[in-house]
Amino acid sequence: MNRHFLVWKIFSSAWAESGFDAQDLTHFSEIKQNYLHWSDLRTVIYRDVLGYFALPSFCMLFVWIPIVGSLFLIAALPDWEFENTWLQRKMQEWYATPWWMHYLNPLRWIGYLIAFGMAYRVINCLKRYYKAENI
Repeated sequence: MNRHFLVWKIFSSAWAESGFDAQDLTHFSEIKQNYLHWSDLRTVIYRDVLGYFALPSFCMLFVWIPIVGSLFLIAALPDWEFENTWLQRKMQEWYATPWWMHYLNPLRWIGYLIAFGMAYRVINCLKRYYKAENI
């Protein structure tokens, strides 16, 4: 499970105020050592990481509706990211249950589409660097 932490950490930036920056991906060589094939990494991304963040992504709909425009136009939000201990705890909770049981919640399916949209840039960047010859 610890080998998945870097993947979770990279993708968690899509849900953080700091956002994703390609320069943040300094662990490509370590990721490539942990996942010999793109399909192994893709499984962790699509099944586990996006699966976990699907429910919080769905809940974000309710947060954004009343404050779109006014609050975000006048308030600068500080940069932040998920703490490693929090992220590790969420990983443990996710992997403690069989993955398919998480998907029995229909709200997770709706949120999955939102999570995919939020992580699309990260997925493409990671795939491009993963398949590059010089890593």
